[in-house]
Formats: sequence, structure tokens, C-alpha cells
Amino acid sequence: MHFFIAIQGKKEGPLAEYRVLDYLREGRIDGDTLAWRQDLPGWLPLRDLPQFADSVERLENPPPPPADEADNLGAWPETGATPPARESEPTAPGPGLSDTSPPPIPAAGDETPFPVGVRARPLIRFWARNFDYMIVTVTALWFFEMPKIPPNPVPGKLFPMPQDYLSAEELALIDNYQRVVPLLILAWTVLEGLLLHLWGTTPGKVLLGIRVRGASGATPPLRSAVLRSFFVWTVGFGMGIPILCPVAMTLSFFVLAGTGTTLWDRKLELRVSHAPLGAARFLLAVAAFFLLMALTILKFQ
Repeated sequence: MHFFIAIQGKKEGPLAEYRVLDYLREGRIDGDTLAWRQDLPGWLPLRDLPQFADSVERLENPPPPPADEADNLGAWPETGATPPARESEPTAPGPGLSDTSPPPIPAAGDETPFPVGVRARPLIRFWARNFDYMIVTVTALWFFEMPKIPPNPVPGKLFPMPQDYLSAEELALIDNYQRVVPLLILAWTVLEGLLLHLWGTTPGKVLLGIRVRGASGATPPLRSAVLRSFFVWTVGFGMGIPILCPVAMTLSFFVLAGTGTTLWDRKLELRVSHAPLGAARFLLAVAAFFLLMALTILKFQ
């Protein structure tokens, strides 16, 4: 099985799978490097290909290496085990290869830089986004005075309304906070854009293994990163307005699931990659979510 890879905008290959792993180990490429072979619909990041996803994850989050085991990325001990035979690199089309040339490498300005069929993982991206918003709102909550709510404010009523047990002054405290939340999210769009520009990720995205890159594979330009955050809040979440929010989220979900990208990422020529969502990452995300919920409840006790 042979691959072409894109290095600094140039195609290299065909390369056997072990050679691509060698390149990863040597640091010549990373998980965001684009790769292609004949049965793929287009160029995909290495982290999205099953053959390399685990290796990319180990490189980006290396576990303590056992003292008596070789590295799983192709490094073999000096003595002892003998590495398996490696297939030679083809110099001309041969078995398993045809004379079909790889498609053009996606570049800025391409109309469809994302091939249909990429696992977009809309639910993972939704939770990463909501986790970021929760960090902002829960952090701000602790800077506001809030009423104390007893465990059972209205005996005999399962879901009482705040008006049933809070005074006008206490309701005003909550109202003041709710008025500030849209301004906090607007400020977050700028901060999030800066984080994406510097590191290509945010706290919620780090938690769920998501990265945002430009068409060249580098972190997005600051302007594109800030615009992306603004479009997500307005177009993707309908600015949190009760009537617009479910409509905007539903439309965005089906566009992402059906095309492999969002309207804003296509417009801004950005691409999103996902690390494997293992059990440890999943449990950490669940624990972080319940921690934020606990902090919210604690504020009203």
C-alpha cells in the first residue's frame, strides 16, 4: 500500500506505509500533513487515516516508553528483534499501483478543498464548542452576585419557576448576569481567534483532540481565526437567540455531516482535523463537563 504526501506544497511519493511512518518519527511531517492513495476521495490529513492515526496520537501525546520495548513507529533495538521485511519503493507503476497520478494538492482558492467522505464528527465539534462557551460563562458567573437557592425551594412542585421562590431583587441579579453573557461571548470570539492563530486549538478543542489549520497546514491567520469564531457564534449558533439557535445548529449539522466541512471553514479556506477519541480522552471530557456543572450549582448554594 503506497501513499503520496504533500510537503511544502509539493507531492512526494509513492511511499510505502513504513516510509511515511519513518517521516513522522523523524519530524519531517506531522499529523496535519496531507496524504493520498488511489482508493481515497482526495487528500486527507494523516491523522484522519486509520494507518497513521494511532502513530500520530503517540507522537503528539507520547506515553512513557517501556525500557525493554522498541518504539512502535519503526525504531528497532540495536540487538535482539529483527524488523520485518520492508517492501521496496516503486520507481514505476507496478502491482497495486497504476499510472493514475494523484489529484492536485488542495491550495488556497480551491473551490472544494475538503473531499466528501471525511469524518467530520459534528457532535464532537458541537461539544468542544459548548465546552468553550461553558468555560466563559461559568468563569464569569463567579464574578457576579447570585441568590442562594435551597435544595427544594417549592415543596411539592417538581420544576418550579424562579418567580415562584425568588424575590424581585434576586431575579434582578440573575437578569443582570444574563444581559452580560452575549457581550462575554463576543469578547470570547476575539480571544478564541487569538488562540487559534497561535496554537490552532482552544481548551474545548484540546480536550476532544481538535485542531484548526489553514490551507497550507499552518495555524490560521489572525483575521481568518477571529472571523471563524464570529461566524460560528452568529451562523452556527444563531447568537444563542432561542428562535434562531436550534435552526442554525440543525442546518450547520447537516451541512457539516453531508459535505465534510462548514460554510465558514469553506469560505475562509480552513480545515479541521481530529485526533482519535480514545477512552481516556472521553472520560477526561466527561469529568471536565461535570466539574463545570458542579461549579455552577455551587455558586447558587
